[in-house]
Amino acid sequence: MKIVFLNIYNGLVERGAERSTHELANRLAENHKVWVVQGGSRLLSKAKYKIKIIPTFLPNFPDSSFSFLRRFYLDIWSLQILFFSIRLIPLLLSERFNIVIPVNGGWQTVLCKLLAWLRYSKLVIIGRAGKGRDDRWNLLWRPDLFIALTNYAYAWVKKIAPKIKCELIPNGVDLNLFRPQREKAEVALKRPIILCVGALMPNKQIDLTIKATAKLKDVSLLILGKGILKNDLLELGNKLLEKDRFLILSVPYKEIPKYYRIAHVFTLVSKTGEAFGNVYLEALASNLPIVATDDTTRREIVGGAGIFVDPNNIDQYADALNTMLNKNIGNMPIDQSSKFSWEKIASKYEKTFLSLS
Repeated sequence: MKIVFLNIYNGLVERGAERSTHELANRLAENHKVWVVQGGSRLLSKAKYKIKIIPTFLPNFPDSSFSFLRRFYLDIWSLQILFFSIRLIPLLLSERFNIVIPVNGGWQTVLCKLLAWLRYSKLVIIGRAGKGRDDRWNLLWRPDLFIALTNYAYAWVKKIAPKIKCELIPNGVDLNLFRPQREKAEVALKRPIILCVGALMPNKQIDLTIKATAKLKDVSLLILGKGILKNDLLELGNKLLEKDRFLILSVPYKEIPKYYRIAHVFTLVSKTGEAFGNVYLEALASNLPIVATDDTTRREIVGGAGIFVDPNNIDQYADALNTMLNKNIGNMPIDQSSKFSWEKIASKYEKTFLSLS
């Protein structure tokens, strides 16, 4: 098979969608011809797939996904995705791809639907947006296959678009990269350490994590991420926690496993509606117990290796963190993460793609 992933953000940032694109493309490239078309020039190490770079006009423009214009795909980044996708047309017409995977949605889905029809390719959508407007838009254009990341998302797709072929395949994790027995990071924080990894954006609700940690005695909070709320979160953390109990860092993705290994508990309490959450898998593979938002998606990913809370109830959230800091759950997190190895996930994708031809 000949497969192409289209993602303007690859080569610019290393978030969940970008890492998942890389990991999946790399494994599929072992048996198939795989391309990744990206907007940035940064190349991930050990890429086995072919890379084509279509430079982005405003690569450093702030994330506009929360703007009003995003509802109509007229914000800056949606328009950049449109222009990026238009410039893809010659490639998609000249190369006979069997599978076309537009990662960015919006106008990209529309163009890829037309081009896939012209070239007899199969249009595949991976539901990274989660239940809501963006994936409703993707489903509107009737892809040949929609990949749901969770049972919750699968049930939603079957309800609103029962005639569209849908398969349940979750995201994966690199079990060789994320494991406890390797080099550890060094930070000047009191132990034990609660770790939170995520973009410093409103939907991640990291301010609630700071408030909950502040209720615990002699416990530190380490946050890995960057985003528009960094200054606000720094101000709140410095106000509620001592300097040796609070730290925000932005580190390259390849360094992140070292920080999981110095933590005692992982937490991220994003708002309900997030499509998946790769960081939970990374924490599980690092054998960390987890405290997460109580919803069906988080329960499906974390299983019995965590406690689920309403993070707006700060006392409940703090009690859950304290419980996990003092509870020995053995290798339950690692056992749970083994269900999501990228080797297993890529094999499911391969079988599903072959069934389309």
